Amino acid sequence: MATLNTHALISLAEVREVLGFEENQIQDDDRLIGYVNRASARIETYTKRKFLVREYTEYHDGDGSNLVLVDQYPIVSVSAVWDDIDRLFTDNALLINSGNYVAEAEEGCLRLYNEEDAFQKGIQNIKVVYSGGYSETPDDIKQACLDMVVRTYLRYKDNLTGFNSKSAPGGNIGIQLEAMTPEVKLTLDLYKKWGTM
Repeated sequence: MATLNTHALISLAEVREVLGFEENQIQDDDRLIGYVNRASARIETYTKRKFLVREYTEYHDGDGSNLVLVDQYPIVSVSAVWDDIDRLFTDNALLINSGNYVAEAEEGCLRLYNEEDAFQKGIQNIKVVYSGGYSETPDDIKQACLDMVVRTYLRYKDNLTGFNSKSAPGGNIGIQLEAMTPEVKLTLDLYKKWGTM
């Protein structure tokens, strides 16, 4: 029996509902779980983001400004922030007091309150321990994932693998085989982290 990944963006029940499966129609459940896991991973790879809440420890370069951008947002909570030019992160004196910064959750930004304060310039000298992501998959991301899974499943059921057209009354019709359609990409682009490697 296949297992849904912990951070899958949709559930098997949601896919089964969209496909109109009866309760006893379980023969393709393992295949659908595989599709959900792969579609979820593909969405996260495409957007360069993790959507559901997880714990992170990140290291960032200090640029002399009063802010640092974390990789996964929205920020749910921040456990600790260090600014240690030696990158040891063991001296509590270099631990920034939580009263000295604000977490701008939706932007994924930690900003020092005092504009005269700044993170030191350095390489990987800022350590941030935090929790980030959504408690539930955003509806439009959920729909994009459902679209990808259902499209992949129907392509399998119609035995369209490797074909880009199908016979129909009056001639052939073109078939877009790609699970990530332009519409899905438009949705995902709203969440995509730009300018990152």
